[in-house]
Amino acid sequence: MRSSAAPGPRRWRDGPHSLQGSDPSSRKGLRTVARRFARARTLNAALRLLGVGVFGTNATATRVQTNIKDQLVDDLNGAAPVMGQTIRRVESAAVACRLHGKLPQELAADPNLPPALQRSMKALVGDYRSLAMEVLQAKAALDHANEPKEQSA
Repeated sequence: MRSSAAPGPRRWRDGPHSLQGSDPSSRKGLRTVARRFARARTLNAALRLLGVGVFGTNATATRVQTNIKDQLVDDLNGAAPVMGQTIRRVESAAVACRLHGKLPQELAADPNLPPALQRSMKALVGDYRSLAMEVLQAKAALDHANEPKEQSA
């Protein structure tokens, strides 16, 4: 949750959206989000946390990513899963998206992008697609777990 506004009418939450990098301040930020989420649940008891994603890490820093995820699993203590897919940090893609006012998915198909930037953009798009699938799978699992059990006669 990026703002302090409580998401009253929503049922699912996939955040935090802004947990980035491997520094301790990002984990402190997670605690702030957790407090906000707890307040929001007082207004909407059906609100559930689908999971936590890691954003803004170097795609080749697999050991760093593993350490971050392990720390998050410990911090969350079973409250929500840590998503397996991470979203890489690609500064050139971020700059291009801001300059053009477009999403990575839109720019990845742009034939006028330099080839190296287009490859980076496509890899970033792949990250987001994989994370989206993981989020949808987490939602389906929670939906299934919350379905009323059929009683046998």
